[in-house]
Amino acid sequence: MIAARSSIAHWFAPPTSLHSYLTRLIVGGLGPILIFSVFMMVLLARQEQANRMRGLGDTTRALALAIDREIESSITNLEALATAEPLDVGAVNVFRAAAARILHTQNNWRSLSLFDPKGAQLMRIEKPLVAESNDISRDSLNSVLRTRQPVIGDFSNRNSPESGINIYVPVTREQTLIYILCAVIEPRVFTEILTRQKFPDTWTGTLFDAKRTIIARSRDAEKFIGTSVADLLTTANLLTGDQLVRGVGPDGIAADAAVSRLNRTGWFV
Repeated sequence: MIAARSSIAHWFAPPTSLHSYLTRLIVGGLGPILIFSVFMMVLLARQEQANRMRGLGDTTRALALAIDREIESSITNLEALATAEPLDVGAVNVFRAAAARILHTQNNWRSLSLFDPKGAQLMRIEKPLVAESNDISRDSLNSVLRTRQPVIGDFSNRNSPESGINIYVPVTREQTLIYILCAVIEPRVFTEILTRQKFPDTWTGTLFDAKRTIIARSRDAEKFIGTSVADLLTTANLLTGDQLVRGVGPDGIAADAAVSRLNRTGWFV
């Protein structure tokens, strides 16, 4: 303590030589500059981080809107098909021909099905070289019957008879539900939306549902689709719309994530 006080007293004592005078002059002049430089470096680093997070948020919201538009487009086309006159009189075989023409104009649809209000499949048409389309799940059927609104099937339910992304639209006449029309969309449609964004090498885009199961991914999609999200995204609050989370990515490296909720499906980008 005595030595420390002696050093401080020596520093503030009047200079005894030209060398000590110049040393104090240089340190005194450079000190404020050094402090200012450190302050600016910290400020710029924080600004860069804020810009990066803002860019993540803007990109995520744009992707959420793009995927919502894709879903809305399919719903609109299904609702138009649901007004077909053959369904007024139960002419399912006649309706099949009209449905087949519509199916082949929709690049993103894999198949079309028609169910009665009890969930029995009355018609199924598919594009060539695709897996067989399956039945409607009880949850999806009940949702359509209850709400009389379009319903997106639960992609992550492994015990469900559904496959792919199923969009159900009620067919009603005079407020009576007479059929349920279903189009199946493959997850690759949403992977393509993510990859078209052309992310920087350090970014990865992921689409996942309310059960935190991955529906689409901008890289290694085949490996990750159907699996649970990484630890970083498990911290996201699924009751919140747009949010920023920070944690560790699947490669063990610290990472930031912007999460945005889709309005129509309740999924997340």
